Amino acid sequence: MVPGQKQDRAFFIIATVYSSAVLCTRLFFWLLSVWRKEKRRKINTIEEPENMDEVLRLWRTEDTSSEFSLYDFSQIADATDNFSPKSKLGEGGFGPVYKGVFPDGQELAIKRLSARSQQGLIEFKNEIQVITKLQHRNLVRLLGCCIHGEEKMLVYEYLTNKSLDHFIFVEGISQGLLYLHNHSRLRIIHRDLKASNILLDSELNPKISDFGMARIFPSDATQATASRLVGTFGYMAPEYASDGLLSIKSDVFSFGVLLLEIISGKRSSGFQYNGEFYNLLEYAWQLWKGRRWSEFIDKSFGDEYEMEELVKYLAVALMCVQEKAMDRPTMRDVVALLSSDGITMPEPKQPAYSYAKLDESVNVTVLSSRNDVTITTINGRYVRHILSMSNFRRHNTANILVGVGVFLMVIFISCLVFHLWIKTQQQREQAILKLRQLSLAIQSVTNLWRMEGSNNLEFSKYDYSYIKEATNNFSIDNKLGQGGFGPVYKVLFMKL
Repeated sequence: MVPGQKQDRAFFIIATVYSSAVLCTRLFFWLLSVWRKEKRRKINTIEEPENMDEVLRLWRTEDTSSEFSLYDFSQIADATDNFSPKSKLGEGGFGPVYKGVFPDGQELAIKRLSARSQQGLIEFKNEIQVITKLQHRNLVRLLGCCIHGEEKMLVYEYLTNKSLDHFIFVEGISQGLLYLHNHSRLRIIHRDLKASNILLDSELNPKISDFGMARIFPSDATQATASRLVGTFGYMAPEYASDGLLSIKSDVFSFGVLLLEIISGKRSSGFQYNGEFYNLLEYAWQLWKGRRWSEFIDKSFGDEYEMEELVKYLAVALMCVQEKAMDRPTMRDVVALLSSDGITMPEPKQPAYSYAKLDESVNVTVLSSRNDVTITTINGRYVRHILSMSNFRRHNTANILVGVGVFLMVIFISCLVFHLWIKTQQQREQAILKLRQLSLAIQSVTNLWRMEGSNNLEFSKYDYSYIKEATNNFSIDNKLGQGGFGPVYKVLFMKL
């Protein structure tokens, strides 16, 4: 090999190693930042329910006449036939929902928190905090809860009919939202209003359910920024989905989408119409502009409702889904508009998520479509960059293989080190999580004893120094054995 070739090969290897090192370093720090963000999220999620005892005391301290009850796990297990699949009503983000029949014949709905759902712990606490303070005929009643080890359940009134998918009970829903926004002791933003969260009782009265994602506002507050995005896409207001800005107008937007679904009998996720794809808001807007209202209204309504009334509902719905929050009405305005006859409706502006049609002169070719996501290409001028290969011809195949081998080796070592480091951190987090879960269990048990008001329980708290002295500084001579919880020691206390 001539000196010039050796020099080129050395330069190539050095450049490859240097580039690989830089790439791996950046990859490592990016993975580290992602891991730290995830760690902070988990810590926040875990720490949320540590004051669960305060949540359980909430109904007693604020309303001594509350019908909120604490249920034994055995009661619920018997009522649901040990959580039989036959008793299962459905599955939600919180966990499965069961129908329970108690010995007195009372039927209740039981939401069981999934054992692995960290997010559900926050929603469990949040729902107790929110719904125990609320009483309205159009809100589902939370009757109690059950905490048994890692089992956490919420107990509701059982509603005999399905969720609101085929019925129109708009005024009841609007009254429920108005109560949350203006007439309850707290201002509540629901954040997840949709058809499946509107339930119907035996008399077909609509009731708003699922307050696990609700946000409590001070009575004088009008807007806040959410630290985490929750809810259902398609029902989210644009300012909330893009910037996390939350207000009562966020619920108004969701109500508008729900109302459009009820009137049209179509889902908000989108559909084909005359060979073109529309989302529901865009479809409603196109027909509204063309005054073709009858095409939007579900044929199943038949002659049961007058067209004028349905057009009024459509106008209110379009006002609720306008792009800017300031243009949307409040729920007080919505209730007034829906209950008024002969009133002149304001002309709604273009709704959010509705876009102008593509110009026909632009050639659009659909490449692929999956899960409602379509990738397109638009014809036009473009610049091609041609990379010359002449610089690489000086290097033979062996040089390239050496460079690739070094690159892969650096990647492998970096990933191995990162994996070992992550594994160590995860083991440490699991130990911390077990301690926190133990603390939560002790807090819950202590709280239940306090609630029972029993003063003769022989349960005491001991100082660490007292136990340390009694076990002779945890001497091996006093060790009785080892369990899953940890070591067990014999203690000799001095009688005073």
